Amino acid sequence: GSLKSTGFELEFQYKLKNQNYLNIGYTNIKDNNYVTDINLSKYSLNSLKHHFTSKINLNYIRNVNHSFVFKYAERSDRSNYSIFDSKIIYKKGLFIYVNNILDEVYSETNLVPMPGRSFLVGISVGID
Repeated sequence: GSLKSTGFELEFQYKLKNQNYLNIGYTNIKDNNYVTDINLSKYSLNSLKHHFTSKINLNYIRNVNHSFVFKYAERSDRSNYSIFDSKIIYKKGLFIYVNNILDEVYSETNLVPMPGRSFLVGISVGID
């Protein structure tokens, strides 16, 4: 058989004061001929139908950058999830990153569960 996918993608950035900004994005994909009544295999197509992202980047004080990210995804089989992430960067080097703050149970692709809440602390170094 054949599959035809159509869709669109939008992205918007609004610059706020003091190097703060808000990003909003949306992607829509429609798979024609998506089969729902049989299970072809564990690798059968289950693409994103709706994908909404938003990010707000805030600079509270000098040398501190804080971002919040929200993602919502709905797949062709109607399964969906929402994820919140947060990252704080100090002086463009030291960072703290919290992924999946609400500890949502979800899968990015068929049968591959993603980890729950995770924390990452590190130092980012640039070499010129």
